[in-house]
Amino acid sequence: MKHPVYVIGHKNPDTDTIVSSIAYAEYKRQTGVDALAGRLGSVSSETEYLLDKFSFEDPMRIYTGKSTLSEIDKDKAALASKDMTMKDALDKVMKLKNRGLVVVDTNKKLEGIVTLDDLTYMWTKTDKQLEKIIKTIKLENVLKTLNASIVVEGKRPLSGHMHMFPSIRSNVEIDSIALLRNEDDKLEYCLDLGASLIIVVTSSPISKKIIKMAQDMDATIVVTKLSPLSVTRLIYQTPAIEEIMISKEKINYFNINDTVEEASKKIAKSRHRSYPVLDDDNTVVGSISRYHLFNYEKKKFILVDHNEIKQSVDDIESAEILEIVDHHRLGGFESDNPINITTSTVGACSTIIANMYLENKSVKLSKKMAGLLLGAIVSDTMNFKSPTTTPTDISVAKRLERISGVSADDLSKEMVEHAESLLSKRFIEIVYNDFKEFNIEGNKVGLAQASCKSKSEYLILKDDLKKYLEDSCISNHYDLMIAMLTNPNGSGSYLIYAGNKSSAIKEMFPNKIKDGFVRGLVSRKKQLLPEVISTLGGK
Repeated sequence: MKHPVYVIGHKNPDTDTIVSSIAYAEYKRQTGVDALAGRLGSVSSETEYLLDKFSFEDPMRIYTGKSTLSEIDKDKAALASKDMTMKDALDKVMKLKNRGLVVVDTNKKLEGIVTLDDLTYMWTKTDKQLEKIIKTIKLENVLKTLNASIVVEGKRPLSGHMHMFPSIRSNVEIDSIALLRNEDDKLEYCLDLGASLIIVVTSSPISKKIIKMAQDMDATIVVTKLSPLSVTRLIYQTPAIEEIMISKEKINYFNINDTVEEASKKIAKSRHRSYPVLDDDNTVVGSISRYHLFNYEKKKFILVDHNEIKQSVDDIESAEILEIVDHHRLGGFESDNPINITTSTVGACSTIIANMYLENKSVKLSKKMAGLLLGAIVSDTMNFKSPTTTPTDISVAKRLERISGVSADDLSKEMVEHAESLLSKRFIEIVYNDFKEFNIEGNKVGLAQASCKSKSEYLILKDDLKKYLEDSCISNHYDLMIAMLTNPNGSGSYLIYAGNKSSAIKEMFPNKIKDGFVRGLVSRKKQLLPEVISTLGGK
């Protein structure tokens, strides 16, 4: 089984991280890597608009770096219906390395399992246990297993008692099964005592007298040309496996989305060799053994638009990271193996990826992909008004404009128009969807940034959002929390703040805050954070 490489951005994804995932996954596919774009959170309305405009689908949602059973090699499940004879089940099991069958209904829904041990354990059962099983034998199973044919078909039930070539002095119970040769005196004797099923080992016809007697007694007679020894051995393999299978309620089975780690813990406490794997509709899709759980490939990732573990997918330490493409500072990332790292001091990760397309002549950059990348660059640089914007962002964007036939200014206006209103978000989303925590001279500081489309949004939110920040400072022990509500056109940001160090805000921006708005303040990293460090560091 060939496993894909997942290209993922950071948690709480913005437009640049989603587009970077899509674009770089396509780039890797064109260079021979089986790559899939993934995302670690919901897509914003701005991003959704951009994807729709250029006909791209949302990337698949990735929840964990741990490998799930859907992502590792599995055996094809050996399926059986519960009415399969033990003979057929034994023949099938002997050909399997895991020596087990998964019992399913007609819709492949799990009903239980049958193992080689279950089938051979038949020979160790007590008489009463055997009688209980033999009582369930169906005539069609007898005919199939013994290669027999019907002479007389009666309706009498079976008691479970079995008699192998009884004499005329044997105690034959009513409704029992009798295995006989074609000898009229013994056949008549067993019928007279009430035998329900008589299996005759013969190649010659049954006498009319015996046939008439069986019909009158409502008994069944079948004939087989197998040897007496073969019939004696096979008769106990005629019951259906339903009688010995281990039911679904008593076995370990797994969902396709269970992690390898979860499955390993359960299997460690069980004796079976093979375990069914079900999809979300409870349909059996395969089986696993200890071998699969001890010999699997870890999930593989390429990280774009981030490089810090805390920003990446949960349980990333359980996976293998192959590559990083980013435009942020390196955050102390460690890896077991050497990896490729591409970083650049540009305003958007999409700029780096677009440059790869433009510089590699063997890779095709479509008009739609060029438009998508342009939109991401426009979004992350606030249409080139952010201080993080570089000449590279601008020059790459101009080339993308020519390829896509789309104007950056027009695209920026459309995206702002379709951006989600802050009023539709909960305070926890406004604050923590894009939140950075810092320790500055012993002060715990939290800086949040969100897009604010208008002054009216700010005025509606400011009092309640300030109260939320005050409560968060108390409950989470922050000395200062700042919510930076940035106008997407790049004109500046509204600041809402709380904490015992909140008086420092006026020192940071003397005579610059007007009605809560700081003109030209759009970058948390290059503008707000340096002011916070400078001010608190001096206290």
